[in-house]
Amino acid sequence: MEMSASGFGDFAKDLKNMFMETTYEETAQAVAEQLREQGLDTADAVELDLSTDSDDVHLDVERVRARVNEILAEG
Repeated sequence: MEMSASGFGDFAKDLKNMFMETTYEETAQAVAEQLREQGLDTADAVELDLSTDSDDVHLDVERVRARVNEILAEG
């Protein structure tokens, strides 16, 4: 199988996007679980610290908050 340089770039970009989507979902699931344990049903009043040890990973707090609220609303 032959892959051009641009094909590899697309593959790397797609791989990074898949990683980030998984990271967002797993983070939102973990936060939702913690909030449920605290008896909360929304993340609106909670300060979320999503800092990481990696300079390459930066999570959008409002995107995570929105997903957490969706998960909590699902029950």
